[in-house]
Amino acid sequence: MSYFNTTHTEGIQLATYTAKAQCQEKAVLEFFVHNEGVRFTPEHINTYVLPDVPLTSVRRALTNLTTERKLTKLSVKTTGKFGRPIHFWALK
Repeated sequence: MSYFNTTHTEGIQLATYTAKAQCQEKAVLEFFVHNEGVRFTPEHINTYVLPDVPLTSVRRALTNLTTERKLTKLSVKTTGKFGRPIHFWALK
């Protein structure tokens, strides 16, 4: 499931949101494939791949791709821009 329909959207709007989420996941996966062996945080992906979407959408894409076993969430962390620890992801 690419889009988490927490607002109970229906019809054409739901289809639009779902398609957009799938495109975001595809873009994220392609970025990791083209940068195989490199690890990235959600903030990196937000900057380099999906700069015009909320960070929560990036996190959703990473979570879904991890669930699909295409990416792996690493135990390695860094400090994010809000001063909190954040994980790195890499291509599985």
